[in-house]
Amino acid sequence: MASFIGDPSRIRLWLLLHAAAASIRTVSFWKAADGGDPARLRGHQHVVPTLVICLEGVIRVQGRMARDLRAGEALVIAPGCWHEHVALRRGAIAFGLGFLARRCDILLADHRETSWGTINDQPFRLWMERLVQAEQGSAGAAAQQVMEMVAQIFAEKASPISWLHPAVSRMAKVLWSRLHTPITAADIVRAARSRDDGLGHSRAYELFTAFFGETPKQVLTGQRLALAGQFLKEGATIAEAARRSGFSTRAGFTRSWRRAHGQPPRSGVASAGAP
Repeated sequence: MASFIGDPSRIRLWLLLHAAAASIRTVSFWKAADGGDPARLRGHQHVVPTLVICLEGVIRVQGRMARDLRAGEALVIAPGCWHEHVALRRGAIAFGLGFLARRCDILLADHRETSWGTINDQPFRLWMERLVQAEQGSAGAAAQQVMEMVAQIFAEKASPISWLHPAVSRMAKVLWSRLHTPITAADIVRAARSRDDGLGHSRAYELFTAFFGETPKQVLTGQRLALAGQFLKEGATIAEAARRSGFSTRAGFTRSWRRAHGQPPRSGVASAGAP
């Protein structure tokens, strides 16, 4: 596990996470509708459910409203929820779990730095999807599920995430923060450029594809469709879902959806999972 945690002095964070496997007190939920305004709030949105746990101190997540989590409290964030993780203050320690490039990614963070690792996506993806679907269920059952997820992490072999190149991080950041706008795959690849490395288009394209397992265009389209599917599930109209997920036109969205799912989109129905 040292390969994931890094500095031995940060083992304390790992021990706090271990304690959380038996000490989750409350779990709250945010839908896409609980997200903030992208025009006003610095942040991002994911096309997969994510989990945030406060291990110590107080951590703040900002959406349509601010949510302060205290030790033992967890927040499940649904796909499409625009949010910002406010910078941690001294004494605050956070754990996060999400999904990236067909893997489950986990992080432990304090005010100094973040340790970011990866484990197999199952059974965590299934459990997170169940949590989102069972939002209105028993609060005690949700807390128990989160504790079981945390306990399972210790049965996995975590390894550090390698971005392969800083350019991949830059491209991923643009993808997550501008998915709701009509950006193109070329815009994502262009974000890889830096004065320091002189990276060309072809090399950036190769780096992105190697990390995500698909081309920038495939990832962009797949994530937009998954995002739109969440909006439709929460009752958005087809036109609204298309606009909020970055499609230039409703017709273009409908064509992409039909190619992916073999039928036209419908409001109020569950979507296929994101890549």
